[in-house]
Amino acid sequence: MKLFALLSLLVTGTLTAAPLVPGPHGMPNMRASSIQAPADIQKVISDINWSELKMPFIKTVSTTGKYYRVTFFDDFKGKPDHSAESNYCYDTLKPQCSIWGGGQTFPCDQSNLSSDDQSPTPPLVSNFKSALYSLDEGANYEDKTPAEIKQLYSSTIADRWKNVNKCNWTSYLQVNWMATDYGSPAKYSAKMDASQVTVDPRGKGYLILSARKGSVRGDCVFGGTLGPTISNYMGRACLIKNVQEALTGPIGIYWIDPNPSWPGIFYHKINGGCPYGGSGSVNCQVYSFAPGEVSPLITYGLTAVNGQATAYYFNMQKQACGFNTEYPNGGVVFNKLLCPMFDGGIFSQNSFDSTNHQNGFSQKNGIFEVKLTIPEGKGSFPAAWLMPEKGGWPYSGGEIDIMESRDAASEVYQTYHQGKCINASTKQEIVYDPNHEGQWIDNGNCQNIPGAVSINYSKGSTSVQNQGDEFHTRDHLYSVEWSDDKIQWYPNNTPNNSIGPGTPATSFDINNPIAGLTSASDIPPSLRNYDTNNMPHDPFYWILNHSTYVNNADLANWTQQDHYIDYVKVYARCFTENDFCPKGGEFVEGTGCVLRVPGRTAVIYASSCVEKFPERTCPAGGEVAGPNCQVYGFEKPAVVPGVKYWVDPNPNYPGVYYAKVNGACPFGGSAGVNCQFESLAPKLTQAQSKTVFPGVAYWVDTNPKWPGIYYHLIDGKCPLGGSGSVNCQLQAFASDYLKQGISYWVDTDPRWPGVFYHKVNGGCPYGGSGSVNCQLMSLSEPSFFLNPTVNYWLDPDVRWPGIYYHKVNGGSNNGCPYGGSGSVNCQLKSYPAPTKPYVMPGVSYWVDANPDYPGIYYHKINGGCPYGGSVGVNCQLYAFPSGVVEPGVKYWIDNNPSYPGVYYAPDFR
Repeated sequence: MKLFALLSLLVTGTLTAAPLVPGPHGMPNMRASSIQAPADIQKVISDINWSELKMPFIKTVSTTGKYYRVTFFDDFKGKPDHSAESNYCYDTLKPQCSIWGGGQTFPCDQSNLSSDDQSPTPPLVSNFKSALYSLDEGANYEDKTPAEIKQLYSSTIADRWKNVNKCNWTSYLQVNWMATDYGSPAKYSAKMDASQVTVDPRGKGYLILSARKGSVRGDCVFGGTLGPTISNYMGRACLIKNVQEALTGPIGIYWIDPNPSWPGIFYHKINGGCPYGGSGSVNCQVYSFAPGEVSPLITYGLTAVNGQATAYYFNMQKQACGFNTEYPNGGVVFNKLLCPMFDGGIFSQNSFDSTNHQNGFSQKNGIFEVKLTIPEGKGSFPAAWLMPEKGGWPYSGGEIDIMESRDAASEVYQTYHQGKCINASTKQEIVYDPNHEGQWIDNGNCQNIPGAVSINYSKGSTSVQNQGDEFHTRDHLYSVEWSDDKIQWYPNNTPNNSIGPGTPATSFDINNPIAGLTSASDIPPSLRNYDTNNMPHDPFYWILNHSTYVNNADLANWTQQDHYIDYVKVYARCFTENDFCPKGGEFVEGTGCVLRVPGRTAVIYASSCVEKFPERTCPAGGEVAGPNCQVYGFEKPAVVPGVKYWVDPNPNYPGVYYAKVNGACPFGGSAGVNCQFESLAPKLTQAQSKTVFPGVAYWVDTNPKWPGIYYHLIDGKCPLGGSGSVNCQLQAFASDYLKQGISYWVDTDPRWPGVFYHKVNGGCPYGGSGSVNCQLMSLSEPSFFLNPTVNYWLDPDVRWPGIYYHKVNGGSNNGCPYGGSGSVNCQLKSYPAPTKPYVMPGVSYWVDANPDYPGIYYHKINGGCPYGGSVGVNCQLYAFPSGVVEPGVKYWIDNNPSYPGVYYAPDFR
């Protein structure tokens, strides 16, 4: 049973089917118990690839917002892997060209044609030579044969396209219609040629579409062979054809008319007839040239060569660029003489190469985005736009311009073109039916309908750069979101112009005005707006091109232009479980795809769909950080270089402090009179209750009512141990432990902390022992303390952050009697040093985005790099991975320790 017949049965109810629900692998399950069908039908059902069917019964996922999945992406970084597809698309397939039309493509190097093929399109070998000169004007190809020129052109194209995905992109090979349609006067000639397309895979990767001047140096570029000198003024002749057999009269009576409608040799009628042969209603035509054999741009003559009448033209290899095109029957013909202007352009229209391999990409609806740098210069006209796979311009879907710009590259245009065919007498629209190919589908079809007028509708918006040179020195992101009822543009992720049914067009181009409809004011108000019929109907494909329209006067000083395109990406809206979870499972917002397998723990994996533009807030990458974008964050040091800290050893409030900044503590800590970055008051355990601290005034009270060791309350508390409401009792003694009248004291020296009294007659009659004084009781030495008599400081240098004091000569512990250690000074406490790059206040850092050595740098200090990094000409603090930073983006480094990092402004608003 055929698949669609089966689906019809399922839909119409001839087979009873329970609702289809997603199975464990994302495909709908059919409940066997509910279907009464023969085994062969069951087999067909099991063989269906449900993921390829966009049918109503595939479960639609309900979400709180729009979700999209990537369907096409080319970052122009060259061959990604060595898969069979990559090997074919990058290595095997020759660069493909087309003359605006899709269908079958052909090799751009014309290897499918013989070396002596002289058809006007593809071009002459002299055109190949001129293209080569455009790439290397200092070369000399004049002594090479046509076969050598063709082979050199072929190898050059292959090399320039080696990093291009030739399955994605086809090159134009034709007259640049955009060059012919603009300017005053029109018909400036430029040629779209594969020689102006290449990919630089380094760093971010760029597609480069160029415009260059060629050089027409060859003889007889309109065909023929170089012959004798005919006139000292005009020079040598190019002999194109021996026509002796066609001429029976004197050679002086004939002339050559190159008009493509009747190219031939004529003579005036004599007495109303043609006595020397030939025929014609006005003149007598005795010979017809083949199509393209003669050009209307050239004046031809007849001369005798070795007694034979021969058609010739003067060798005019220096003919200028302008007016080198014709418009027969509304089309565009590019004549054999190559204008010395070459433009690059590619498109993704679906096509088939010589192996019948389908290439290209097109899609209906979704998000189409491109990131690029706009070239500037005389005649510069870069564009990234979309056209429909079917039909003609503009009715069968219109034209969506994502980015267009002109000479100065200071503005960007985003426009939608569509059209209406209007009956001039009834003022009613003749509606295009996308399902009926026989009905009119373009401008020309409409004009052939009696009484109908073809009108092109346009509406767009302009984005102006915020600061000079912005558009042509850095990448910007341009995108369009297209659905059935709306087209929304986003320059740098900023919603801009939008169009939908009911939106009024702002420009009208009436192509064939007739009575009743000759100007825009004649269009009824009801027909001035776009409607459902004017929204795009069919899949669209990419066109990326750089055009030029340069007249002869500007050619001499005109210089090369390059259009850099970072990437193109296309998203499709996610609707079904298969869209969200192609590996199976159920989509859960905030979680991902949950794949439940009976008897096993559920598997969760990331969905292929993401919320609309989640990663697009920063067009050059990175994360949002306030009003800017941060592409790299430095480690925040525990203590901040440049901040003036001090250490207060006062036992009432020991700690590290810094002065408040505008009434706050931006570098951490708690606010009081100053900012206490860290309290150094000891935190005692019960086992440390007999610890005494240098600098604290302890005393021994012998009053038998409360004998003990005391110190005064500190801020109403006993932070150094003990307890009490009036004073702090550190140690309580038994009532008979102390002798009345004896003067006891507490010595806090950490070398012999304890309770002492003076010897009596050289002895210690009241307990204890000692050589100088009697130590009645030994007390504990604190593991960490600040001695009020010591000058401490905090050094925030990221190489050795910590609290220090000077060594004491002859002191214990290698000169550090108050704790800590060190070879130069005593480090009482250390702070964590950064484990990744950090920045120092006062040091001038910069970002170099050159793809050969992208990184963060600072100048060497005394020939070294004391603040980290590797030594070269400068100190490279950090090397960016390929493609993270972009040439032209204005980065800066903020070394404020509260938010150290590398930043750029996100857009041009």
